[in-house]
Amino acid sequence: MQSSPSTGWKTDFRQIGSLPDTKAVRTSFYVNIGAAGILAASLIYVAINESSISDKETELQALTSDASRMQPTNTDITNKDKQFSAQKARLLDIENFINTQGMDPLNFIQSVAESLPPQVILENIEQKASIGKITGYVKSSAEVATGIVYNLEQALNKHATLAKNFSSISISNVVKDSQNERLNFEITFSNPKPVAGKK
Repeated sequence: MQSSPSTGWKTDFRQIGSLPDTKAVRTSFYVNIGAAGILAASLIYVAINESSISDKETELQALTSDASRMQPTNTDITNKDKQFSAQKARLLDIENFINTQGMDPLNFIQSVAESLPPQVILENIEQKASIGKITGYVKSSAEVATGIVYNLEQALNKHATLAKNFSSISISNVVKDSQNERLNFEITFSNPKPVAGKK
């Protein structure tokens, strides 16, 4: 009996139903790899954000520290500005006071005395802020005394210092004193002009 030629096959004893699904294993492996990548990327993103937040916090702390250091300086500047404003206000008050005082009293007396003719006798001389006043008399006949008083008025208006400081110098009262044979007069200085060099 001739034996049949060898076909070269082997009996497959595997139980196909009990073998694992290799496709599912590969898919699961790929899914795990993708998830790990996403997780790694998320961790890197979080780390970068935390680093950025930390940098911002450091920068904020530095700015806060600078502001704290500058606070005393700003306060000092503010205080000095207030002191300067107060000093300026006081100086303006002093300047306004001086300007309202008009002519210096001693200078006023000297200027009046330089204008007096020998026949005039002064009894009183006043100067308060915006008004000056002199009173006196001329011992002579009424006609002569009247002329002397009016000449005095003209001399006072022509006096350089008085004319510079007063806009009005005029006789405000004239009274004949027959009992004492004299003419009493009063001359008023008013409306002082601003002193030269002052606003």
